[in-house]
Amino acid sequence: MTQYVAIFSGEYRKYWRQDQVGYTDHPKDFGWWPFEEAKKLIAGIGQDKKLELVPYQPTRLQIVLRQSRN
Repeated sequence: MTQYVAIFSGEYRKYWRQDQVGYTDHPKDFGWWPFEEAKKLIAGIGQDKKLELVPYQPTRLQIVLRQSRN
């Protein structure tokens, strides 16, 4: 089973949006990625951003909708 995470910015105290442009504190608007993909996304970003990978369990419907867009 794939483990999903949201990316939380401790600097802004908000979550990354799915398009990786901007931040949000609304759960319906924040992005989520497979763990390994999220690790790669934040790999080159400085520690001053205080990024954390927060476990997230999308619904089955969210996963199906995401896959249909790709």
